[in-house]
Amino acid sequence: MNNKIKDKINGGNIYLKYKAEDKSVKQIKKYIIDILKKLKTFYKINNLKFNIELFYSRKEFNRKIGYKTPDWLVGFAFKNNIYLVPL
Repeated sequence: MNNKIKDKINGGNIYLKYKAEDKSVKQIKKYIIDILKKLKTFYKINNLKFNIELFYSRKEFNRKIGYKTPDWLVGFAFKNNIYLVPL
């Protein structure tokens, strides 16, 4: 969808793509930042580069993935991209 915003997370190389009207994004960003801190502290992982895109319907998600997905599939990762259907 063309009405999505692409935000840089925590000044790094991680981008989150979402709908502007999504009120849950603040909480999702906080969660991502917390996870990044844990990865850095515990595993010494730095400089991650990936994109996260949120999909707001199964139809939109299926179109991106390229096939009809089962209801239990709420996320998909490919290369440096993570695609999620928020519950």
